Amino acid sequence: MTELLVRHGLGHDDMVDNIIRTWNRSTHAERAAGAAWYSDARDHAAGVGDLVGAGLRAGAGAIAVLSPQVEWSVNVREAYAVACDVADDVMPNEHAFAAFPSNVEKAWAILSDPSTVDDVVSGPKVSAFYRAIAGLPGGPVIDRHATRVATAHAHDSVTRATYKLVQDAYVSAAARIGQDEHALQATTWLVCKRDLAATRKYGKD
Repeated sequence: MTELLVRHGLGHDDMVDNIIRTWNRSTHAERAAGAAWYSDARDHAAGVGDLVGAGLRAGAGAIAVLSPQVEWSVNVREAYAVACDVADDVMPNEHAFAAFPSNVEKAWAILSDPSTVDDVVSGPKVSAFYRAIAGLPGGPVIDRHATRVATAHAHDSVTRATYKLVQDAYVSAAARIGQDEHALQATTWLVCKRDLAATRKYGKD
């Protein structure tokens, strides 16, 4: 158990219960969107890859490496933008992107040479995101929002140790309620985003 989870007195079952409670608060619309989330993302990945003849996995890799600390709509738009630059055989202006410059370079590398995708994609969250979008085997994607759902506490970052513990909790929660792991994660992520939007609107912590 990591120091952070010990500090909050959380165990595996506590996190599973938190995830299921969040699922139970989801609306029908959120559940439908959560169920379709990765399928929709896969369509975008195929579109990004097709722009340069690189295929679905390269498109998924480009989206995934651009994703850290970038909103989803911006993430998708910037993946298409990098693909257009690759198609035009020009290096992207990294400063014109919301994504970190090093991640723009990674996306460009993947779309320029699809054979590099498995070497370029790295890190627990980015790797899981890539695999989920590409439809490859792998566990649920754990980011700060997924961790907030599981622990009921905000997190600036997710350590590797915490990542695995939270991922295991999502797997157990999905099994307990008979839901797909990715759909559960996406749906509770949407609920978390709704909660955060309400917090900002009403000025609550």
